[in-house]
Formats: sequence, C-alpha cells, structure tokens
Amino acid sequence: MFTTADILSLFFQEKKSVAIKETIDSFSLEVEGFVPKTVDPDSLINLIVTTSNNDSVKIIIENGEDDVVSCNSDNLKASEFWAAWKALPPDTSKEDENIKFTFRVTKKPHDLGIINIYDLNTFSKYLELLSLNDFLALFNELFKKGDVIHLVSPELNYTLESNTIKFIKSIPKEEVKVEAVVRNKVWDKLKSVSHFTGLNQCVSLPSDFLLIDNPSRSCPTALRDKFAKVSILLCLATLFDFSVIDEKKITLRLNGYRSFSTEIELDKVNTRSLDQYYKIYQWVVSDGGIFDKIGLARNLISLNIDPSDSYSLVSETFIPIISGYKAYEKQNVKQYIELRNKMSDQIISFNEKASKIVDSFASSFQKSALVLISLFSTIIVSKVLTSREPKNVFSFEAGVLSFTFLGFSFIYFLVSWWEIKEQEKRFIEAYRNMKVRNEDLLTKEDIERILNKDKEHKEDVRFIKEKKKYYSLMWLSFIFILFIVVVGLSSFDWIGLFLKGLHWVGLWMYQAYYFI
Repeated sequence: MFTTADILSLFFQEKKSVAIKETIDSFSLEVEGFVPKTVDPDSLINLIVTTSNNDSVKIIIENGEDDVVSCNSDNLKASEFWAAWKALPPDTSKEDENIKFTFRVTKKPHDLGIINIYDLNTFSKYLELLSLNDFLALFNELFKKGDVIHLVSPELNYTLESNTIKFIKSIPKEEVKVEAVVRNKVWDKLKSVSHFTGLNQCVSLPSDFLLIDNPSRSCPTALRDKFAKVSILLCLATLFDFSVIDEKKITLRLNGYRSFSTEIELDKVNTRSLDQYYKIYQWVVSDGGIFDKIGLARNLISLNIDPSDSYSLVSETFIPIISGYKAYEKQNVKQYIELRNKMSDQIISFNEKASKIVDSFASSFQKSALVLISLFSTIIVSKVLTSREPKNVFSFEAGVLSFTFLGFSFIYFLVSWWEIKEQEKRFIEAYRNMKVRNEDLLTKEDIERILNKDKEHKEDVRFIKEKKKYYSLMWLSFIFILFIVVVGLSSFDWIGLFLKGLHWVGLWMYQAYYFI
C-alpha cells in the first residue's frame, strides 16, 4: 500500500503547505503552493489500485471556487483531470489563483478486519486526542463487525498489539487464525452480576486493550497509555457492582466487606493496578460459578483498595482471592461428597422400595392361591373319602361355592393389579421429584453422572414390570386351571348352563337393539 510520502513524491517537486488528516475511516492530503511533476497515469494506477485494499480514492484540483476537476478509483485516467494537471503553472505559489490539490481516501474495512493507515504519525495523534469514551466507542463499533482488527502501516517501526488489536507493517498474505472471542457470552455472564450504565451496547472486553508484553520504546507513550486506561476502566466497570460512565467520568460502587462509592475523572485514570485487576477479571469470567467468584473477589478487593485514590490496590490481591476460593471449594467439595452419598443412599432405598412393591403383589397371589387350594383340597378329599370315586366330585352346591371363590380371587387379582400399577407410578414420580429437588444444589449434568444416567432406576422399573407380568400370568392361569377342574369334575352340566345363559343374554340384547 502507499503512504503520504509516496503521494507527495509522485505528484510534487516542491510544496509549501501540506495538511494531513486521518481517522479510522478516512484520509485526506491537501497541498497548496507546489511545483507539480509530470505524472504518468499508469504510475498512479499501479500505486493505488494494486495496493489500496478496497479503499476508495478521489483526487481533486481546485483553481478558485468554481473551477474544480477530479478523478477517482473508478476512472483514474479521466482526461479532463489530466488535462487540468498538465495545464497547471510551473509553480502555483507564484500565481494569484488559489490552487489546491486534495488527495482523499475513504476506507473500507476488509473482511479480515484490515484497516489501512496512510500516515502513521497523523493517525497515532488522532487516536491520542480521542477521549477515553470515544476511543472505546470507536473500537467497539469495529468489534461489532469482527473479532480482530489489523491496522496496517508500512511506516510502522514499533510493536503495539493486544490479542485482538494489532498494528502490523503489511497485509497478511493469508487469513490470520486467532482464537474465537465469545464476546456476547462473556457479557451475558457479566450482566448477571453487575449493573452498567453507558456500556449497554458494549462488546469490547478488557483483553482487547491489554497490550501483549512490553511495547518497544519507540511506541508513542500516549497511545500505549490510552490502551491501558481503557483496559482498566473496563475491568473496574465489570468487577464493581455498579458503574456509570459518561464523557468526563466513571462512577463506581462496590459492595464487599467494605462498601463505598467513588467518581474517577477519565483524564486522571491511573493504571498502576491494571495487572492485578485484569488477573482478577480474567479469573472471574473463566470456567466455574461466576456468582461465587465475583462475591469473593469483591470482598477482598474492598479490603485492599487504597483509600487515597479509591480504586488502586495497595497490595497483592489476586493470590489471596485464589487461596480463598480454594478454601471455599474444599468446603463445597465436602458438602458435595455428603450430597452425593445421600443420593446414593436414596438409590438404595428406591431399590428396596421396588422389591417391596413386587413382594406385595406376590403376597396377594400367594394368599389367594392358598385359600383356593385349601377349599378345593377339602372338597376333593371329603368327596373321595365318602364316595371313593373320582367322578362327580363337585355337586351343584360345591360348584357354586367354587365359582364364587374363583370370582372373588379374580376380583382380588384386579384390585391387586391396579394397586401395583399405582405404586409403580408413584415410584417413578418419587424418583423424578428426588432429581428435581437436587437440581437446586447440583447441575443436571452432575446429577445424571451420579445416577449413572438413571441406569439403576430403569432396571428397577423393568424389574417391577417383569414381575407384575409374571405373577399376573401365574394368577390368571391358576384361576383358569381350577375353573376347568370344577367344570370337568362336576356332576352338573355347567357348560350347558353357561351356553344357555349366553343364548338368553344374546337374545335379550338383540330384542333390545330392535325395539328401543
């Protein structure tokens, strides 16, 4: 890419007045009182088009208020412009007319976050003169478009970069891979524990302005300090409970072991404690419970703040915070182990409960079977002893009594089956409620891990269902077999009676259907 020196050497032999302005989105060079050179349009095209990286260029010659000619990036060979350039006097400073040459660039950020700098000294002063609020707002808008910003200047002779803002000498030949910055996720965390006014739309983070290593000595001190001040301002705003930032000051309030409020004028911000505050900030937003971390950090920050300036830390604070958190974690680990053991005991109790549910149903079957066996044994033995013949064991009266007991046994089966079904539902619901109650103390993922993804619970439910099915089949089979025994060994034609009864029931239903 080209620089101010390239343009001046291309167009002028001599010049008296040169005015340069450059911002993040534009560059302008104005020259008056100059001796023009003979310029080949192809040389200009080679200088601009092949190196401008999507930026738009416009060149203007003004000769008085009404006589203005120009060319731009779309037509750098405009005949009218070059005719006017060739017609310029040998030395415009000796003419009465006010002839002015303007070279203007409108910057267009590249997809890789590349922004060209055409005059490094002018651009550096532009950044230095911005207020801290405007400086933050400027980069905040750029970060809304991309995670990394590359400021490219061939004149660069120093190192100045953070993780996401990099001053570089040339455009990278290939895409620079950087670790993804999850800005929204970090800010969502911070907004859950702090209240901000003036930073509602902010996506910039303290790490964006924390310079890597020590910048080289030739780096402008004012620019280096600007980055550091913005970084510590963001640290303070995110670590304190409340913050209000405006054009001139930031108002902070901290609620810890000691609570206080303070106002800091932005032009008087010092960065003595930046390293401490940044380490604390980085630790707070790292993995883990942010509520526990921020509470501990605020308590210890409030005990170590220098009363003379209300926010500088008088001693090492980060290490005590880490030590305090480790002690806190040990206490939590003890509680966690107790809670995990309690859940293990609950799993054992659920296993016992599943066995009791099945035992209850099995006991009902056994009682019913015992009653029926006793009844049938008595009838059969007494009949055999009196008649000594195995035929016609059941008289009509004995058959009625037997069918009555079989009917009661079937009704008892239905009641017992309904009861085990309800107990099964309550068993499943109780297990779910146990998991929900523990979600107040443990994460869902941890509960799933402790419960082995409900493996034992699923086995208990399967055990209940299988035993319910097994005992139900046995119970119904037992009733059916005894029913066949009664019918087969009865002196009364029960089958004929049942068929006749079915006939009359069918006839009644048929008549009812047609005569209603």
